[in-house]
Amino acid sequence: LVTKAVASKLSELIQTNSDLFKGHYIDNTLVLILDRRNDPVTPLLHIFYYYPIIHDLFTIDNNVVLIGKNKLPIDERNDPETEKVGTMYLEDAGMAISNNLQNITKIAKDLEDTKITTMNEKMVKCLQGSTQKVYAENNRLLFKALHKKVKDDDLTIITALEQIIVSSTNADYQYLQLEKLVTNPKCSPENALRLC
Repeated sequence: LVTKAVASKLSELIQTNSDLFKGHYIDNTLVLILDRRNDPVTPLLHIFYYYPIIHDLFTIDNNVVLIGKNKLPIDERNDPETEKVGTMYLEDAGMAISNNLQNITKIAKDLEDTKITTMNEKMVKCLQGSTQKVYAENNRLLFKALHKKVKDDDLTIITALEQIIVSSTNADYQYLQLEKLVTNPKCSPENALRLC
């Protein structure tokens, strides 16, 4: 039952991405299932740290993340806050991003209230604030998209099942959990394959 569900999800994924297989004849989908308990280190476990989960769910290409029609730049060389949140657990990164955005908004308000003597000084401060605000807003949008995807795809359940598969020796329980998840219509082909 599980192999049939995985095979249909895999076929669906191949059909959706048929342009990747141009020039190749595809008749049936072949699924090879290997017992991962014999090698618990190799499986790619999905850990919810900010940069790794962006790579895992959306990918970063030339410091740009494409989410829907939005292209969001990430550049830790120019934005020290981005560098700080990159290795944080997802929820901690969300709080840090929110705090950073609030601080930038407060600084911008303080700048408006402050009497700056030279026009150059005011321009420099405004430009610095604008750049920081753009990066902070991009991180906010990224976090929001990540959080939505994790919630919508039940990725916390998938990650928990990955941990069970790697660490448990109870094959019957693993099989039942895997079957329940893979046969769920809400489970995308990508998420089904991530477990197999």
